[in-house]
Parts: sequence; structure tokens; C-alpha cells
Amino acid sequence: MLNRFFDKLSLICVRAASVILCIVAATVIVNIIGRLFNRPVKGTYEIVQYGILTTMCLAICRTGFVKKHVRVEMISDLLPAKPRAVAECLQMLVSVAAFGVVLILLCTKLIPEMLASGRLTDIFRFPYYIVYIILAVGMFLAALTFLYQAILSVSLLFAKGRGNDPKNKIDADVLG
Repeated sequence: MLNRFFDKLSLICVRAASVILCIVAATVIVNIIGRLFNRPVKGTYEIVQYGILTTMCLAICRTGFVKKHVRVEMISDLLPAKPRAVAECLQMLVSVAAFGVVLILLCTKLIPEMLASGRLTDIFRFPYYIVYIILAVGMFLAALTFLYQAILSVSLLFAKGRGNDPKNKIDADVLG
């Protein structure tokens, strides 16, 4: 049930990210064509900058859920299933801690500062605090996703019959 929830949540996030990325791409294409006729699109830089930021924040939830995020082959990949599950759990918990620290910083310092200052972006006069809120949502979703993955890794340790087979790949167990 929880697996289905994260699957649906991450799919919604990645679909929203896809729409935003298409808007960014279309803006860049229109801007390039406009520049040929000395009519560039005003605010392209802001659209690209904040669009990519939002896309990244939304997409990280899905990439973390399906375990297709950018990662380095670790020594833990060479370990048998149970020690690998422990190592992956620790890696996920470190990720949760990192995203959590950024989330706390955003919520306790940066968002309140931006609300108080009333700063706006240069072209569209968009409030900066909204940009920081988007970042905070992305950090929250990432932390939640990696916490869920850590719990799944721990559950593999206690599952009967799982983890003893050297052919057993944790990624397949988590997704299957």
C-alpha cells in the first residue's frame, strides 16, 4: 500500500516536472528564433533558471523511488545481500539527513528571511520566498523517499528467505 502511494506520488511529481521542462524548452526555442529577428523573449533566463530548479526538485522524488538516481558504484555493491542492505540503508539515511538539514535551513532561516525582505525576481517580479518553498517541497519529498527506501532496505534484512541468495539483487526486491 505504501509502495503504491510513493509510486503514485513520484509519478505525479515527474509528470509535473516533464510539463515544466517542456515549457522551459519551448521558451528557449522561441527565444532563439526571436533573437534571429531581434525580438528575444523577455524573462527567458528566469523561466529557465526557476523551471529547471522546479523540475529537479520534483524529479528527485521519482528517481529516488525507482533507485535510478545518479550514484557511484560503491564497494557495498560487491557485498552479499544482507550487508549490502545494511550499507544501502545507511546510505539512504545519510541522504535523509542531508536533505533534512537543507529543509530545516530553508524553513527556519531562508523562507522567513525572504518573506520579511519582500525580495522579488528581476524580470517577472516573482517573490523569492516561493522559489524557496519549491525547494523546501523538493527537499521534503526527497527526504521522505529516501527514508522509505531505507525502511525497505531494513525490511529485506528481516524478510524470510530473502537476502540469503547471492543472486538476489536489492533493487529488484525493492521494486518488485
